[in-house]
Amino acid sequence: MTWYQFGPFEAYYGAQRYNEVLSLVDANLASGAEYVEETYYWQGRALEALGNNAGAQSAYRLALRRNPRYEQAQSALNGAGS
Repeated sequence: MTWYQFGPFEAYYGAQRYNEVLSLVDANLASGAEYVEETYYWQGRALEALGNNAGAQSAYRLALRRNPRYEQAQSALNGAGS
């Protein structure tokens, strides 16, 4: 269970293994972590890195819906597609 363990997300992202980040996102969402804003943040980061800016923006918005004060997600949304 990786609901609040985001080290693997960071490690895969840092290694440019974006599909593995998305696999972790899917695993989190399948195990009931749909209310964990960081899951959507990392989904957005991976999608943006893969060139899917619309998908990234949607993921960042979901993160902000879960936590409107999530500054990293807001900053990422502001910069997505720039």
